[in-house]
Amino acid sequence: MLDDPDLCAGGIEGRMTIYPKPYSKQTGKSVVIGQNCTGGMRLNAESSEVYAVNEDVSGSYAYILQRSYPDGRSMGAYFGGAGGGFTTMPNTLPN
Repeated sequence: MLDDPDLCAGGIEGRMTIYPKPYSKQTGKSVVIGQNCTGGMRLNAESSEVYAVNEDVSGSYAYILQRSYPDGRSMGAYFGGAGGGFTTMPNTLPN
């Protein structure tokens, strides 16, 4: 799950919460992967990286954050164009 607890106003933004099987609310672990107003999270095919759309403080441009999964370590960012819609290739996850 990905949310912005501080409503894109600074503070905790882009909080990724992982619920391991059997998917109980009590077992969820959270890590902050965002910067300002984060959404649109995708995993790569190996479930080792996560990508999320973020935007600058003024909301004038969007970019893609790349983080390791599940620990959320920064791996870079992609700027240029409009990062509102994206996918990872291959776009199927292993079983």
